[in-house]
Amino acid sequence: MVLPEVKVTKDMTVTLDARKTVPVDIRTPRPAEQRGVLSYQTYREIDGHSLTQGTMYFDSAKRLYVSPTARVTDGTFEFASRWQLVAPLLRAKVAGSDADLNAYYMPASPLFSDRRATLTAVDAGDAATADFSHARGRLAVVNDPTGAYEKELVARAAAAGVRAVMLVHFSDSGWTRWDPQGER
Repeated sequence: MVLPEVKVTKDMTVTLDARKTVPVDIRTPRPAEQRGVLSYQTYREIDGHSLTQGTMYFDSAKRLYVSPTARVTDGTFEFASRWQLVAPLLRAKVAGSDADLNAYYMPASPLFSDRRATLTAVDAGDAATADFSHARGRLAVVNDPTGAYEKELVARAAAAGVRAVMLVHFSDSGWTRWDPQGER
């Protein structure tokens, strides 16, 4: 956030108004999703003194807002942001809904082919007691708030003929999700 230039000679109060900020809008010619770090940096130089400041967020941050400022006429000011965007590996949607499921592959997940697949979703219950008896050839949706049973759960689903498993987590990790492991 860029503040107006003010000489600080005594204690003062600064009020920041987020309603005056604008989103940084990244447009791509084809669908893209953020994967990895979003960062921004500012550089200010005035009267022979300079300051460079930067920050970064992992891919749980989806938006960046900034405060527009008047053109700098004394010294130098620069702003830059860096995004890591890639073609989506996985897109999931519910027919007739605009809901964003924010689906992503788990680290050891095999990838679907590039062709579209339409799967019927079946509620398979909670991870600790998941029931795959009605999910053969379908997408088993499993409530998994702890992530404690994932490997065992997926092995049981595969043995039951489940085509795919969607694990529903209720918290978003600040760490990058995509970290392929093992044989793909």
